[in-house]
Amino acid sequence: MVSSRDGRAANSSPSSVQPSHRRVVRSMRVRSPQAVQCPARPPWCRCWTRCAPGRTKPYVTIGEDVVTPGPAVDVESEEIVTTLHVWSEHAGLSEAKVIMGQIKDALHNRPLTVAGFRPVRLLFLHSRAFTQPDGMIRHGVIQFQARIERL
Repeated sequence: MVSSRDGRAANSSPSSVQPSHRRVVRSMRVRSPQAVQCPARPPWCRCWTRCAPGRTKPYVTIGEDVVTPGPAVDVESEEIVTTLHVWSEHAGLSEAKVIMGQIKDALHNRPLTVAGFRPVRLLFLHSRAFTQPDGMIRHGVIQFQARIERL
């Protein structure tokens, strides 16, 4: 049997070798489209993992994850901070702020199911909106934290 870089068996199921932070993000992606609609436009809630030139705005990209050991000493746990980016070309910051508010309403303090872990709750940490240096694109950044414990 060949083992993977992390020491797990190569023939393990994909969910057993997927890093825990990726499972949390996957659960967020499943949760958000059903829960959030932007009333002023067609649904914007298609999430991407990277920006692509020419993509119609507004849209959301899944950004960076920071994973640190959790506070529990008697159980394997992690704290995961996930960043979502909102991209808009609307004049002013209002569209990005509305979308970030809808994301917060859809995800803050909501339960998520993550395979192999106790039920997870996402907690809103903070958000900010600003204009990119080109003066045309508005950029919103919103962060959530999940604390997970292995079953």
